[in-house]
Amino acid sequence: MKPNTFLKFRSIVLCLLVALLLSIQGCIEDDLSVCGVSITLVYTKNMDRIDKLESDVKQVNLFVFDTKGLFVDQFASKGASLYEGYTMTLPLPPGEYDFVAWGNLSEDYEVTSFVKGKTTKAEAMLSLRRGEDDVVNNRIGSLFHGTKRMIVKPDLQKNQRDTIDLIKNTKNIIVTVKGLALEPDATPEDCGYACTITSRNGDYRFDNSIIATKQLHYIPQAQVDESKSLVADFMILRELETNITRSKLTITKNKPLSKAGSGEVEELRTLNLVELLVPIAIKDGYTLDTEDIFKIEIVFDFTNGTSNIYINGWEVSNSGEILTSV
Repeated sequence: MKPNTFLKFRSIVLCLLVALLLSIQGCIEDDLSVCGVSITLVYTKNMDRIDKLESDVKQVNLFVFDTKGLFVDQFASKGASLYEGYTMTLPLPPGEYDFVAWGNLSEDYEVTSFVKGKTTKAEAMLSLRRGEDDVVNNRIGSLFHGTKRMIVKPDLQKNQRDTIDLIKNTKNIIVTVKGLALEPDATPEDCGYACTITSRNGDYRFDNSIIATKQLHYIPQAQVDESKSLVADFMILRELETNITRSKLTITKNKPLSKAGSGEVEELRTLNLVELLVPIAIKDGYTLDTEDIFKIEIVFDFTNGTSNIYINGWEVSNSGEILTSV
C-alpha cells in the first residue's frame, strides 16, 4: 500500500472510531432517547376495528417497572404531543421493563402514590372515586388500559420500537323502561320509578384485573322521554365474562307512603348484567372488552305480569339467552 493511500485509509478509520465513540458517549451520558425505546400507542380494539386513538384518547400516562416489579418512572403525553406519530420516546437504559398505560386519567380516578425503586407493580392500584356509601352520582370519564413487556437492548441499535394496543375500560349502558304509564310531565325524580346498576368494578390492579371487594351503586343520567318511558343513561367501568363483579341491573318502584310516614321500594326486575351482555357482544361479533355501547329495552306488561328484554336489537331471556332479532 502506498504511503499516501495508507494515510488516507488510517484517517478514515480514525474518523469512524471517533464517530463510534461519540455515539456511545451520547447514548450512555446525554441522549438516552436515541438508545432507549419508542412506544407507539394505538386503540384498535373497538367496534369499528380501526385505530381511534386520536379521536378517543386525549392523554396517556405510561408507568414503567423493572424485572423486580419496582417502579422506575412515569411518562405522560397529551394533546398534540401524543399524536406526533402516536409515539412516546422513553430515555431508558438497557434492561427488561413492564410498561403500563392508562389513558384519559382524570379527576374521576386516583392512582397509587409512587416512589422510584420502592413502589411495586403488585401494590399499584387505580380506583374510581365515589361518594358516601360507594355511590357514583357523576357521569365518569372514559378510561383506557394497555400493557407490554419489552427488552431495551444494550447495543447501539436505534429506533427500538413496540406497540401498546389499548382497550376501553368504560361502557355506556342505556336502559329504556317502557310500559310504566308515566305522566307526560313526569320527571325522573317524581315519576316513582328508578333504575340502578350495582357492580364490584371500581378498583384495579395495574394488570387491569379487578379487585372485586366494594360494591358501587351507579346512578344514571335519567329522563322521561316523549313516549313516556324512563331512560337511564349509565357510564360504568369494565365488566368481565367471569362475572367477578356480580353486576346487577335493577328497576324499582316507590310505593305510597305508609301511615307511619315511610315509603317502601318494590323491585320490579333485577337482572344479572354480565349474563345479559356477554351473549350480545358475541352475537354482534365482538368481545365484552371491545363492545362498549349497549342499548337495553325493558317492556313491562303489568296486566299480564310480564316483561320482555331487548338488547341492541336482540330479544333475550332473563338468563341472557338470545331468543330472536327484532
